[in-house]
Amino acid sequence: MGKKKKNYGSFSQMLGTIFRLIHQLCLLFKPPSPQINTPSTQYQYIVFALACPKDNERLLCQNRRSAKPPIFVACDQLPGVSVAPECLEVFQELKLKKKYRYVIFRISDDQTSIIFEKGAETASYDDFIGALPPNEPRYAIYDFDYETAEGLRNKLLFYSWTPDTSKIRSKMLYASSKDALRRSLVGIGTEIQATDFSEVSLEAVQEKVSR
Repeated sequence: MGKKKKNYGSFSQMLGTIFRLIHQLCLLFKPPSPQINTPSTQYQYIVFALACPKDNERLLCQNRRSAKPPIFVACDQLPGVSVAPECLEVFQELKLKKKYRYVIFRISDDQTSIIFEKGAETASYDDFIGALPPNEPRYAIYDFDYETAEGLRNKLLFYSWTPDTSKIRSKMLYASSKDALRRSLVGIGTEIQATDFSEVSLEAVQEKVSR
């Protein structure tokens, strides 16, 4: 039993080394990326980071189904991002002062911080959904009112919006950076993770918050 365990560990470490080398070669040569994330695409891709016990790399899984082999990358290549102070200020204005119905955050162009992109003081849920870009990830907060058998209820919803049509690099960056923002927002009632508009429809969200 001990021998099998040792062999498995060696094999896992060997795979980790191989995939890290492949990733480094891709960074060096930067071949043209195929247009795999287009609206006409039939496949949903899986991006994994191989968990290597020796190097304590984290496992990252973005998307859930695939008709193609998975793509492996090393998590330690993903840059860390900070949360801009304005994000927390805007969140407090939404939560305590009801200044906004929704706010949307994005990662800055230099990929170093999460920044406030836009918000609306009065907007319907359809207006909010229309403000989400169809091909780019975003984070968002929506001040959600809904009916229950006990009457009107309210929850602050955190949205992790990662469309299937987003670039793989963007998906990885937003997935690895989400916790930095999410942990700083105290008072969130429900988290909504979505990859297409059907998952953020009013019906789908009402069902989730009512559970």
